[in-house]
Amino acid sequence: FYESSTSSHCRKQLDEFNRNLGEFRRRGAVLLAVSADAPELSAQFAKDFHLAFPLLGDPSLETIQAYGMARMGKDVAVPGIFIIPQNGRIYWKYVSEAMGDRPSLRWVLYILDDALVPGKDSLPPGTVMPHRQTF
Repeated sequence: FYESSTSSHCRKQLDEFNRNLGEFRRRGAVLLAVSADAPELSAQFAKDFHLAFPLLGDPSLETIQAYGMARMGKDVAVPGIFIIPQNGRIYWKYVSEAMGDRPSLRWVLYILDDALVPGKDSLPPGTVMPHRQTF
């Protein structure tokens, strides 16, 4: 989830993921980015920045709210990342607490690799993932 196409922090992370799309694809992952932007604005943003994965516009906030990612008092998404394996269960989620608060690419790939371990449905109960990582 990303706040909007006008957010420099969101643009930076989406660009980084796009430049490293091969790392995600090598792991069999599919990237999707969802914002409250109108679908036309999302499509133009993806075209302008040469993004090779779908940006989905959700101006009604239906999906954003279903995942608990609506920013209180605003019609935008809170930036965050969900890793959902093929079993459809949320394996890991990261919700940004501030605009510049984003997990590193390396950290996301590490969690993705962990999610792909056969027979592993989720992180063990009580597992605490570091909020700030130097990884």
